[in-house]
Amino acid sequence: MLEPPINPQQRVSADSPQGYHVPIARLTNLNQPNRWKRWVAVNGVACFGAIIIFPIIVIIATFIQNMHPLIFDQLDSENLLFFMLGLGIMAALTAIPVAMIQHTAFGAAIPRRPWVAKSALTAGLLLPTSMFLAQFSLQSLNQHYGFTLIISLLIVFSITSFGTALIQGLEIQAVVEYPRDWVWISSLTWSSMSILLGSLLLALVLLL
Repeated sequence: MLEPPINPQQRVSADSPQGYHVPIARLTNLNQPNRWKRWVAVNGVACFGAIIIFPIIVIIATFIQNMHPLIFDQLDSENLLFFMLGLGIMAALTAIPVAMIQHTAFGAAIPRRPWVAKSALTAGLLLPTSMFLAQFSLQSLNQHYGFTLIISLLIVFSITSFGTALIQGLEIQAVVEYPRDWVWISSLTWSSMSILLGSLLLALVLLL
């Protein structure tokens, strides 16, 4: 069946004024103005998870050490390098589920495996380094135990979270506008949580 002929005036080409459509710039969820609220919440949950997971891993590691004392005696547990290595491994193991929680802020827009692997590696390197720096910086200060505890946690959380967030910022820069916002939000959230944790621990010690 033949279609009726179309009048040439009815033909609309893509180059004609009638056929041209102005592209609409759509803001994805990653670039919405209120994204910072979701990012703060995600980092808050991730930090809370780290506070729970890390002590559990330390307890498991201590249990394994007690089960095989000869092996650990040969490794010389008093050696600083061995201690730093152990801290790094425990930090990396903790960072795996923590990074997975943080990844929920971006979903399928960011590949999960590189995100988790790079976050865990960075945390594994920075946590023992920041703990060493905190101890080195505060050992000469003759301050109250509570002050030392809070400042130590602040140094450790700040350095580790900032370095990890910086690596994560490189991962999201292809799809997120102003990825430095993630770096600052993540760092400030973790630093604030460290002060809160230190205050709660100090209050608990004073009460007991």
